[in-house]
Amino acid sequence: MPNYSRGLFAGTLVLLMVGLDAPAGAQASAIPANLMADFTTRLQRYMDVRQDPAPAVAGADRAAPTAVVDRRGKLADQIRKKRQNAKPGDVLFPDLVTEIKAIFRNDRFTISGRQATAMGRDTDRPPDSVAVPRVNQEFPKGYGLVSPPATILVKLPELPEALEYRLVGPHLVLRDIDANLIVDVAPNVLAAR
Repeated sequence: MPNYSRGLFAGTLVLLMVGLDAPAGAQASAIPANLMADFTTRLQRYMDVRQDPAPAVAGADRAAPTAVVDRRGKLADQIRKKRQNAKPGDVLFPDLVTEIKAIFRNDRFTISGRQATAMGRDTDRPPDSVAVPRVNQEFPKGYGLVSPPATILVKLPELPEALEYRLVGPHLVLRDIDANLIVDVAPNVLAAR
């Protein structure tokens, strides 16, 4: 049986304590820096186009739901007009999508119950048969607002407050929350599993 010295044990204990003392938000990004820089530039381009012409109506969601719907429609129309030639890959470009698919492939998560049903994972329609959503279309009403699992969200590039990641079948969608519009789509990220 080896004889471990007290000094070696103490040194190992200090290293463990230093490792545990790392800040909670210090997780290394799963996306390479050069791809993050490109993504940030593309995202900023979208946010510049997205300038909201109508300020939010305080309490409108309770007092007058039609005001919210009208505002959402105006914003969506403005964005569509400015992004007439938008196509898949404008924001979620191929090299980034490859990295995102690897994140989904390497994470161990399951989707079941109401979340699976909301994604179209029912017995009548297998997830791989869900059509790829189109850029600039309204978020499909037949699907719930299903987010990727938290273990994946922390590894994806951070988004401005106006945008979010959602799953439509096996596809990852970048959704404009206020306009309820699909900004871009990474097809078949769940198929990579």
